[in-house]
Amino acid sequence: MQDWKQDFDNLEDSLKAGQIEMVRLIEHNRRSAVTHEPYIAAQLGDPLYSRLHQSTQRALQVVEYLYNINQEPDGFALFAVRMAQGYENELTLRIIWPFVTELLAAGTRVYDAGGISKEPLIRRGKINQRGMTPH
Repeated sequence: MQDWKQDFDNLEDSLKAGQIEMVRLIEHNRRSAVTHEPYIAAQLGDPLYSRLHQSTQRALQVVEYLYNINQEPDGFALFAVRMAQGYENELTLRIIWPFVTELLAAGTRVYDAGGISKEPLIRRGKINQRGMTPH
């Protein structure tokens, strides 16, 4: 009888531990992407992170959130696209737009990277909107 009681107590402890773990996992997966912001800022350094465009910050938050849910070593490819969109956004806002603005201010009528680009950045003295909008 004593062995049976001990087995029952062990089963009860295991069930409680299982319930606690389930609640922990549910709460972990319920957190929003923005809760990862302090971790990302610490990894990049707050001076850099605070200068990123909000769309870039959001992309990095979503990537971190999704990666924490799916921690498969070969499962990061799906998130890489979202991360690339964040970095593309920064490239557009910080480098391409200022460059195009300088070209327009200088009176450039056409800029097609010396004939290399199929879609010129500037055509007829105007910005080619195709592909030039931030995410």
